[in-house]
Amino acid sequence: MVFPVIRPEFIAPIIWIISLAITVSATPRSVAGGAEDIPQEVLEGKTRIERPMPDSKGGQAYRLMYVVDVPVEIYWRFKTDFDNTFVVTHRFITSHRVVRRTDNVVVTENKYRSHGDRVFRWKTTILSDVRRLEYVLLNPRSVEHRFHYGAIEVLPVNGRTLVIQTAYFSFFGASLWANLPVLGGMRSSLRYTARWERETVVRLKARYRASHRDQK
Repeated sequence: MVFPVIRPEFIAPIIWIISLAITVSATPRSVAGGAEDIPQEVLEGKTRIERPMPDSKGGQAYRLMYVVDVPVEIYWRFKTDFDNTFVVTHRFITSHRVVRRTDNVVVTENKYRSHGDRVFRWKTTILSDVRRLEYVLLNPRSVEHRFHYGAIEVLPVNGRTLVIQTAYFSFFGASLWANLPVLGGMRSSLRYTARWERETVVRLKARYRASHRDQK
């Protein structure tokens, strides 16, 4: 859920860069069979970014895959801890708060550095039995989006955690951002996000291990 708004005045200077970009399309990989179905580069610690077919309404899409060096139980507790302060250590996020939580549905509000004071309101449905999060942007018009939604799947792999995030989005400049092959484009932003999360969950893993013991 990381993205900028690309204003009209910024388009002309980067058109020539976009013409050099190569959009990589990849067939989704099945991970149901275990580690043998996960791309080797992901198991080795690299971040994989695929480009699935976009929504039928248009826009762009990505599939982000990476492995986190903590057990899946710890990562899941970290990922479902919405009422936290560590999110704002991400360099693109300036504020975060929980609006309400009802059963397995959480509504949060975030502000992003590239969007000033505009508030993004997200609804996330927690499917704990399959370790899956489904999210949707509730106020797309007020933040100059047509739509933005996706899902995050969490799977155990050799004592670590495989994370697969798939997103579908449409906003002015989305195509430019998705194909921009330099710092600030989609790929560099997603790689930063994966790296930030890996480092953050490792730094905080004792908290979620302790939290698990307290629940027993």
